[in-house]
Amino acid sequence: MSLLEAAALSKHFGGLAAVDRLDLRVEAGEIRGLIGPNGSGKTTFLNLVSGVLPPSSGRVVFRGQCLVGRPPHAIARMGIARTYQVPRIFRGLTVLEHVLVARATYQPLSLVPILLGTRGARQEEARLRAEAEEILQLVRLWDARDQPGEILPHGLKRLLEVGRALALAPVLVLLDEPAAGMIEREVLLLMRLIQKIRSQGATVLLVEHNMPLVMSVADRVTVLDFGRKIAEGSPEEVQRDPAVLEAYLGRGDGPA
Repeated sequence: MSLLEAAALSKHFGGLAAVDRLDLRVEAGEIRGLIGPNGSGKTTFLNLVSGVLPPSSGRVVFRGQCLVGRPPHAIARMGIARTYQVPRIFRGLTVLEHVLVARATYQPLSLVPILLGTRGARQEEARLRAEAEEILQLVRLWDARDQPGEILPHGLKRLLEVGRALALAPVLVLLDEPAAGMIEREVLLLMRLIQKIRSQGATVLLVEHNMPLVMSVADRVTVLDFGRKIAEGSPEEVQRDPAVLEAYLGRGDGPA
């Protein structure tokens, strides 16, 4: 059984099919690239998987359980974490606090022991802090841990979003254009981070326009156009596929 399976999945906005009868399987432990021209349905697919949008028809199954009808927070608790095209950074929270809040959501503390200041509560808070600090080291934001999240450069905000997603201890990580706006050094950090996420046991579904990044890290790549899957295979196979070349060249941007 695949870790994630979409079957005949569709999403319509009025007369427009953003996702059109899509069949897609993601296997446990892989890094799957999801690419396509602008407006091809990539982000809509992530929204359907994460519960942000309900499908018009079809189903999404994760670890044998149907996700349709479940709210985003319930899907997150099942082991799916995601980032967004626009980083969702909260004013007034430090970089460390962003990750702490997410970690506490995954492993909530009991309110009464915290109010009483019990030894167990203090130990639990210390453990959560240590875990959050470990995540910040992983995403290379340790030195910025006490800075307000909103003052980070754009590329580092994207790394913070990845760190916050990892704080949920996900089985599947959905990354929505994480390299957008990054400088070359940050993209290299992101590339190593994605590989590290997989090495630690998580599966990654990567939506991205940075083709060198996708082709460097993905085991397999799925290509969408007008909400439909037009190609799927290894990075090498996809780059040579005539349907892929036509889809990109017809809109002025190539997959190479």
